[in-house]
Amino acid sequence: MRKKKSKIQENEEALDMYTFPLIVEQKSIPVKEDENKKADAKPSQIRTLSNGLIIQELELGKPDGKIAVSGRKVSISYVGKLKNGEVIDSNVGEVPFKFRLGKGQVINGWDVGLEGMRVGEKRRLTVPPSMGFGSEGHAENIPPNSWLVYDVELVKVR
Repeated sequence: MRKKKSKIQENEEALDMYTFPLIVEQKSIPVKEDENKKADAKPSQIRTLSNGLIIQELELGKPDGKIAVSGRKVSISYVGKLKNGEVIDSNVGEVPFKFRLGKGQVINGWDVGLEGMRVGEKRRLTVPPSMGFGSEGHAENIPPNSWLVYDVELVKVR
């Protein structure tokens, strides 16, 4: 003799017929190893913000390192490139670039993309034209409507 199914069991069976697997893809890109990293280093994480800014974590900062927040003075080392890889600016091997975060002293992509970094952290910021130099471009080396790619390291927070 069959036992009568409860309404809950009937609803669950009906839902099973219409339930499809949900596939969520997380993008990750392996980061090249250097002498200081362990062989089991984790791949970098990529976040794309609604404004188009892409933030890729390349290397974590010091666990007890100061955090870059709006209003604080930060010092960074960086290499800036066009999307085609052409270097447009760099201060690597020079004095770190200093500015007050979140106060419009730099392109908006930096003010947003550097927020929350810890000292020692490295990020790659892919900056859309709307958060960079827009439809005007900049000087001779940044054409109008350019996407810019910056590899940045947070050196100091005050």
